[in-house]
Amino acid sequence: MEECYSTKLLAEKSYEFIDEGAKSGKPFFIRIAPVAPHSNLAGGGKEGDSEDAGYDDNGLSVLSRGEGNASISAERHKNLFPNVRVRRTDDFNPSRPSGASWIRNMPRQSVENVECNNLYYRRRPQALQAVDDLVKGKHYPYEEDINIPLMIRGPDVPKNKIVDFVNSHTDIVPTILGWAGADLPKDLDSKAIPMDGDKLGGEHWEHTQIEHEKQRHPYTTYKAINVVVKEYNLYYSVWCNHKHEIYNMNTDKGQMPNL
Repeated sequence: MEECYSTKLLAEKSYEFIDEGAKSGKPFFIRIAPVAPHSNLAGGGKEGDSEDAGYDDNGLSVLSRGEGNASISAERHKNLFPNVRVRRTDDFNPSRPSGASWIRNMPRQSVENVECNNLYYRRRPQALQAVDDLVKGKHYPYEEDINIPLMIRGPDVPKNKIVDFVNSHTDIVPTILGWAGADLPKDLDSKAIPMDGDKLGGEHWEHTQIEHEKQRHPYTTYKAINVVVKEYNLYYSVWCNHKHEIYNMNTDKGQMPNL
């Protein structure tokens, strides 16, 4: 199909399936799992080079060096989101270093590099890109890589309800099954998220394994824990080069001052 992105094609096929299911008058289930289109990037030249050419060894965008290309949008989408730019959070291009290990030694971005990243970021929604490579992927224990929004819409789901208790992708299966009224398998290592937004009963823990950094940088092995209770919200990590971090997440969402 000419000028058709995989996300658009999958959406159209899903609409057809839903229409057919609705006409049948019987309960049906559809799970839509799009592939994760990344940016339009040129791969490394030599064997063993990083397959992601989006950043150099200092973590700076290669767009300014002409080695990568921002995502390519369809003609009808190329003028959308003209004012979108990289989110200016507390940890965006800070004047003082933060983090641990090699992350703390990253140089501050130049004005030129920030503008290149703005272009990169703007092209992402224009091209229906499903993965945000601009935020250094999904390899680190910091909030922007860990705290990903889950949005649920459906019959009897409370409107504009936001919950803040700890949960993970493993909770999706019991949540969907429970809300649909199905019997939950006893061997599920997870819990259903209450539809009314109340907290999960008892003490609740989640364990998450982070996708590896592919050896782009040395000393990227770590263990981290985030303890969230009513009285406090503390993040603590230990890196393989013996660097430690601790942040008060109630007052420091950007994880900047290392306590």
